[in-house]
Amino acid sequence: MLELIKKDLLINSKTLIRFAAFGGLTALLFSRMEQGVAFIALWSMMIPYMYLPTSCYTEELNKGLAFCRSLPIPASTIVWSKFAGAVLVTLGSGAYVLLLAELSRYLGWLELDPSFPLLAAVTSPWVAVFIMHGVFLLLFFSHGYKRAQSIVSMLPLLFLLPLIFPESAKAKLSSYFATLFGGRADLRSVLALLIALALGIEALLTWRASKVFEAKDVP
Repeated sequence: MLELIKKDLLINSKTLIRFAAFGGLTALLFSRMEQGVAFIALWSMMIPYMYLPTSCYTEELNKGLAFCRSLPIPASTIVWSKFAGAVLVTLGSGAYVLLLAELSRYLGWLELDPSFPLLAAVTSPWVAVFIMHGVFLLLFFSHGYKRAQSIVSMLPLLFLLPLIFPESAKAKLSSYFATLFGGRADLRSVLALLIALALGIEALLTWRASKVFEAKDVP
């Protein structure tokens, strides 16, 4: 599996570097704005979000799946290598974006909201990233790149819905989390729970994708 992960990272290294460079430049330029932390956190989502489809597209374009299936390795290993590579890129992107934020803050460009820590801002997009990656992997290994990309490209809209919730709905949601955690909802605890849940969903969808791919003939 390690060789498959390294293969994906190496093949897509130029694209990954381009994403990181463009994201870094954008994050630093817009960090001076009032909501600068949002632009920085955005790239904690966008870099891994764009990496996985690009990696899978390259695989389909070069008939990489057919080649990998010809190797003496389980089909499930191919699927789980995509999962592991995507998680590594997500974590690496988070560390990279956190460094950008610290640099911007050191330069006096970035102003933070004391009620919303920088680490929370950088890691909160992972909830969406992990779920979208899981859906993409399932669709890619069952129906191909085009179907996966067309559906997953619409999913970010779902994660923007809470922004238009009425204040009463937001209050009820906050009350629910407070009850769940036995008092006032702690942001770090809630965020850790949501990230763990999202990663679990991605792992479950990846497991299902591996079962589908094992039974699928790859021309």
